[in-house]
Amino acid sequence: MLSPPNSAKSISTRTSINWISNGIIYSSNQGTELIDLEEAERISAAFAELSPEGAPLLVDLGNPKGQTREARVFFSSSPDHLARYSAVALLVTNPIAKVLANFYLGLNRPPKPTRLFTSVPAAEAWLKTFIQGQGLAA
Repeated sequence: MLSPPNSAKSISTRTSINWISNGIIYSSNQGTELIDLEEAERISAAFAELSPEGAPLLVDLGNPKGQTREARVFFSSSPDHLARYSAVALLVTNPIAKVLANFYLGLNRPPKPTRLFTSVPAAEAWLKTFIQGQGLAA
């Protein structure tokens, strides 16, 4: 499970710790409970507070308890939420997270570039191509 560096501003919700570092928003799922619509909205609000203009997003799925259908729909189609990030890397480090991530991707067809990764450095390298001002992505 990822943790924010001491120097990073972090925002905790009921199920996640969220922070921004080097132009990337990080969200680490704490695996404490199911993510419902209310929690999905809290997580999105944390992203907005960390980076009002939006940024690439690295989500560490950890040991997820899952998401309600309403939360999945919100994450994949809410215009306000979609404005919070330019691309998303889903970090899967266990079989349960991988199954849930593949289920999410297959069911919701994310409108932003989305990939699964098993290592943080590979996910960060891919996300850095989406950071504004580098001329690599808009």
